Amino acid sequence: EKLMFNSEDYDPACNMSQINYVINAQLAMKSAVPPRAKLLHVVESKLLAFSRFKCVALETGGWRKAKVDLDHHLRYHEVPAQSDVQMTLDKIARTELDVARPMWEVHAVQPKEGRGVV
Repeated sequence: EKLMFNSEDYDPACNMSQINYVINAQLAMKSAVPPRAKLLHVVESKLLAFSRFKCVALETGGWRKAKVDLDHHLRYHEVPAQSDVQMTLDKIARTELDVARPMWEVHAVQPKEGRGVV
């Protein structure tokens, strides 16, 4: 990300350090995960407010703006039981991100009955 700071697509207001990060987080819901439309609104209004989430890394080390396909970046998974949630999250965490797209994803995992996780 070092060259990102010199790129015309970089917004200095993001105030990011020059260290590469991989962040995995789990938000356990008290009940079911929110409907897709609600999560979509949060992603569009909060996450995509930051330039970094709308850019792809170039092999040269720079960055360029890219189209964000929210059908790819926001994914829902229905699993049979609560006991399958962690296995699904583990599988998601082991899956590499597509470098041809902005490198982030939001997954919602919902068992048929019980608490979901985003």
